[in-house]
Amino acid sequence: PQRGLILCSSRIGKNPASNFSFTVGVSRISATLAYIHPLYPFSVLKYNPNDLDYTFPVLELAESNVGLAIGDKATILLGEEGYSRQVLSTVFSRSLVSSSACGMCYPQQFFNVEAFSLLPEPRMGLSSIATVCSNGQISGILVNVPECAHNEGDELRVGLDIALVIPTLDHLRTSDYTPKPARVLDVQFTLEDAYTAHALGVSKQHIADLMAMSTKNQFYKVARELSIHTTGAHSLVVGDIVLQVNGHYVQGIVDLASFDTDEVELRIVRNGKELTIAVPTAPLCEANIRNVVCWAGMILQEPFHSVNHNAVSLASNAYNFIHDNGAPSVAESYHDNMFVVEIGGHAISTLDDVVQVARLLKDPKQAEFNAEVAANKEFKSGTIPGRDVKIRAVLINGDEIVKSIRTNDHYYPAWQLMRGPRIDDNWSFKEI
Repeated sequence: PQRGLILCSSRIGKNPASNFSFTVGVSRISATLAYIHPLYPFSVLKYNPNDLDYTFPVLELAESNVGLAIGDKATILLGEEGYSRQVLSTVFSRSLVSSSACGMCYPQQFFNVEAFSLLPEPRMGLSSIATVCSNGQISGILVNVPECAHNEGDELRVGLDIALVIPTLDHLRTSDYTPKPARVLDVQFTLEDAYTAHALGVSKQHIADLMAMSTKNQFYKVARELSIHTTGAHSLVVGDIVLQVNGHYVQGIVDLASFDTDEVELRIVRNGKELTIAVPTAPLCEANIRNVVCWAGMILQEPFHSVNHNAVSLASNAYNFIHDNGAPSVAESYHDNMFVVEIGGHAISTLDDVVQVARLLKDPKQAEFNAEVAANKEFKSGTIPGRDVKIRAVLINGDEIVKSIRTNDHYYPAWQLMRGPRIDDNWSFKEI
């Protein structure tokens, strides 16, 4: 509360170019989405603590890195629609979870996340978050994972150990800036038990060594490569079992989740043989948007995580993820999820390129026309300021499209939203 931070589910919104409000007591508090975690399904809202005249009850965070074990008793604390309740539950299982996309919508996806499940498990709102307490301390959180909008099944709800959350909260409490993007191995892992691992070539000595230091007795096998366009060739291949990272045994998926170096040394088993290899790490796509451009009703940003995972190629960094309803850009045909590579004969590779082209294509009669409209002067159809423009773009599946549109500088002027790198920075709007 002293820093003005609220932990919430990533379901609260995939686009941080938004403002939020929440109610505490009788106070309505404004907030911004300050940070979206790139690896785990939680986000952090930021508000001005001076706006809040309320004293929160305090619970201590558990310091253990072990996490909740199967069979542990837990109390789930929920607060929804102005009231709170408690649910007594038990840790039912622990597993690696992942989310998915359908090819038509691309929510942020999550891989290599170890989570726990509870039984009984309470019903929760889509963007709600519940606190999981054990022995009088906060041991974890229960969140809904953002999934495909076309998913007709049950919501994917996971429990995250508080040890996964604490580093982010500690950083945001003590720094003016959000954490730097991590680096990853860019592969998805699956769990194998000791028997299967031994059948795949892991020695009995390795199994004994791991059992002596960990109760999990699990091994991590590469299931698939995540990005098909990662810089440089993958050094890990499907079927590899990772035993050690930089000389230390892998005791949990967190040991393989992220790194702060360009390269790591891995001891692996491949096709029944042990190897030591140097593996380059890949930069994780930034999950936090700080630049949004709208032109002709197309709203563009840099590609986000699931786009990197699903796109055949990253044709540009000007990614169109949504349109304004009725905008010129949807007059001929409707396409979201595309990389804009050319506007009016001008090559596009960044959002700055879009801004420059928007200035070049702006109708010089726009200001005069706006003044006439403000003075209630009549105007004839077809005289609204705009230009005939061709747009070339590449879809997620690699198909190239060309669209011809007529811009409308009066009803759909170009604009830009920008936000600085500090946690407390607010969005600034300007018309291009």
